[in-house]
Amino acid sequence: MTLLKTKWKKPIKIETFQLFSDRMREGGYERTGEQCHLKIKKLRQQYIKVHDSLRKSGSSTNEKDKFPYYDILDNILGTRPTSSPVKVVESAVASSASTDVLRC
Repeated sequence: MTLLKTKWKKPIKIETFQLFSDRMREGGYERTGEQCHLKIKKLRQQYIKVHDSLRKSGSSTNEKDKFPYYDILDNILGTRPTSSPVKVVESAVASSASTDVLRC
């Protein structure tokens, strides 16, 4: 099992892209696993570029109209969290010192 180093959080197995390649071949398209990897990488980069431009104030939907796969990729990538914290600190618990101050 060979892993591919990427900027994504989890390493992606080269075999995954080979599966894409195999499915493409079944559909009549000759693409290598590397070609599938590059295509997915470029689609993701374009999605992020359009998504970021839409988040800016005063932006129009022209960028979205220029990228026909935006809605499809937004359904896939739009629900991913932007970060995954290692630890979460809760601050809702009041200490006894702070409750004494509130009683005064």
